[in-house]
Amino acid sequence: MNCRLQDSNGWCTGPYEGFGCIKDKCYVFRETKRKLSECPDLIEEGLYCAKYESPLCTFGAPCDTLEEYMASREKMSDEMRTATKLHKVHG
Repeated sequence: MNCRLQDSNGWCTGPYEGFGCIKDKCYVFRETKRKLSECPDLIEEGLYCAKYESPLCTFGAPCDTLEEYMASREKMSDEMRTATKLHKVHG
C-alpha cells in the first residue's frame, strides 16, 4: 500500500516530513490501511473517494452526506496542519 503523504521517492510529506515512511508506526498509514478494508468507495491508488469523486478520504470520520464529508475533510486538514507544525517545532 502506498501512503498518500509519500512523494515519488518514498519520503514523507506529512507529519514525518523528510523521512522515509515508517508504515504501521504512522497514524495516517494505519488509518489508510484500515479504511481501505472498510470502505467500498475508496480506491487505493491515490486514496480516491469514488463516492464524492475526490482525492481525499475522511478516514472514518462521518461522510454519509456531502456536508458531513466536507466538514470532516476540513477538520482533517486542520489536524494535519497542526501535527505538521508541532513536528517541525519539536522534531
